[in-house]
Amino acid sequence: MIYLRKKVKLAFIVHDDSSRKATFNKRKKGLLKKMRELSIFSGVPVGVVICGKNESKPEVRLPSSVSVHKDQESFILQRIAMGKEQLKKQREDNREREIAHAMLDISMSDLNDLEVVIGPMMSQVCQMQETLSEEGPKEVMEIWK
Repeated sequence: MIYLRKKVKLAFIVHDDSSRKATFNKRKKGLLKKMRELSIFSGVPVGVVICGKNESKPEVRLPSSVSVHKDQESFILQRIAMGKEQLKKQREDNREREIAHAMLDISMSDLNDLEVVIGPMMSQVCQMQETLSEEGPKEVMEIWK
């Protein structure tokens, strides 16, 4: 379902010059932000001309090709990093599901055999953790080679 905003009533800000100028600056800042976003998302250089009531010349903002390239490159790198993180999480989730599914299909005799194999390994892992916390990683690697 799409909700539409109320129609904005266009009217002069008649309070005083300072509030009018502050509102103009806020809107100008928002317009420039939208310009940058549009440029990044579409990959097309965007320019804007802003005419203020109290300014003699209109303000012209045209992007340089270098800044557009940097913005687009940083956006793409950010999206790639997000994609890699999602892929990593999905792989971990899939691996956990595969292991859980495999464990549900194991017979009782296989579980007993697994316990016999894993028991000694668990004690070795506990020893390694204790040694690591006491002496540090370099010493642990030398001991367990």
